Amino acid sequence: MTKITEFDHSVLAVNDLMTAQRFYAEVLGEIVGRSEIGWPSMTTTEQMHRAVRLQPILNQKNPGHVSAPHASVTVGEAQIPLFLHRDHIQEPPPEQLRGTPRLAIKVTAEQMDRAVEVFQKSRVRFEDVRQPECSPVARSLYFKDPSSNFLELCCER
Repeated sequence: MTKITEFDHSVLAVNDLMTAQRFYAEVLGEIVGRSEIGWPSMTTTEQMHRAVRLQPILNQKNPGHVSAPHASVTVGEAQIPLFLHRDHIQEPPPEQLRGTPRLAIKVTAEQMDRAVEVFQKSRVRFEDVRQPECSPVARSLYFKDPSSNFLELCCER
């Protein structure tokens, strides 16, 4: 039997693909030192019409389903797929910076210090939390992306 040894990926629903790509590539990329924007898909009217035409051939098990516009950003070694919301999702209040579901990204102590500077420069609201001694995480920065997805940068003890 094959053991699962690592998490493959998580998908984030966003309300603006271009804004989300810029946020992850520019803000988080500056913190971790590497980012790359992937090619968007289903973002033009022609791509959407083609998908609707091909849908009965490609997706016979789920008739009527057409994939949402999507793109990705690679931050450090992690690829973050971004999908455009199909429906309106009630966002948490602006002052709420912690919640679930939450995507946590492990960073070094140096990257954590750089994150504070980058967030302040980029006007990203965040909460800096020193975790209790019993926690394997020493420090966390909680914040949200432009689509109000909850995120955390965490530094191991």
